[in-house]
Formats: sequence, structure tokens, C-alpha cells
Amino acid sequence: MGKLLEALRGDAQARWSRLSAGAGSQGPREYDWTCLAVNPPPFEGWQRAVLVRRSLDAEQEMQAFFIFAPNGTELADLALAAGARWNIERCFQESKSQLGLDQYEVRTWTGWHRHITLVMAAYALLVTLRRHQLKKNLLLSLGGQCPWPSLWPSCDGGCVSLPSPGDAEGLNRRYSGAAGVGYTNASLSSTTG
Repeated sequence: MGKLLEALRGDAQARWSRLSAGAGSQGPREYDWTCLAVNPPPFEGWQRAVLVRRSLDAEQEMQAFFIFAPNGTELADLALAAGARWNIERCFQESKSQLGLDQYEVRTWTGWHRHITLVMAAYALLVTLRRHQLKKNLLLSLGGQCPWPSLWPSCDGGCVSLPSPGDAEGLNRRYSGAAGVGYTNASLSSTTG
């Protein structure tokens, strides 16, 4: 791969296109991109290529990605797919720290697969709930009413809501519901994440 990148660095005829790899914290992440076809793919209608990203600074650092995509896939779509790598890495990091993705002690592939599947399903649920709550909070902060119903069923006053982080009294609440009477005892760390 190093020889290919060195050859591209000295090739004045290489076709580079300036494209965004997606939105970043400081605006669009723009780079120069080129795509070079490699050996023929094993399936008709598909392409194998090396997608090369070049930074826009004076060093012009290059990074390469092997791709296998349908024929006719636009360079802009390939650049966005390569830029999605950061989101995927963030998802895995959150799954490890919040849900124990890497905390498995299994002896078989089946046990490992079940653990990973359960953790990823739980992560998908949490991301969905977080997104729903963020949209709801944004809408309410703008002065509107939430147009969709709550995801949680109504308990007619018998359920308890999670206390806010500053609500020390709310950490030990009495509740009654279908399972009987009980008490909540939550620590601040478990309610705030």
C-alpha cells in the first residue's frame, strides 16, 4: 500500500476530487479523494478499488481504503461511507463503556455471538430512546408541544419517574403498581449515566 501512495504522491495526472466525508464538529470534513480500480471482482456488477483520501494541509497526508461496491457508485458516496468510520468507532466505544461489549467470558462462538447480539440490541434501544428524548426536549424548549405520545405506558399515578440529578429526596420514593408496593433506591450515578 505504501508504494501505491508514494506513486500517487508523485503522479501529476491523478484525478482528485474535493469532497466532504461528512459533518464534523468544526464543519464539513473536506478532503481530496480519488478511486483506483484494482483486480476484477468475483461477482458481475461489482467493483473492487482503492479509495484514497488526501488531506488539504501542506503535508498532504494520505490514507487508503479498500472498497467493494456496486458498479457506478459515486465517489461522493464512497467518501461518505469512509467518513462514517468515526460514527462506527464511537458506537463501539459507547457500547464498550456503557453496556460491556468487551466484558464477555465465553468459551464458544455461540456464547460470544449471543453476548454481542444482546449488547448491540440494547445499544440500538438506548440510541433510539436518547434520540426520541432529545427531539422531545428540543421541541419543548422551542415552546411547542410534543406531537407524539410517550414511549412509556401511563401508570395512572402509581409509577415513579426517575429523579432529577439535584433531587436527593427523589432517590428514595415509594411507588405502587402491578407488582405491589416498593421503594426506589437509585444512586445519582445510575440516574445520570
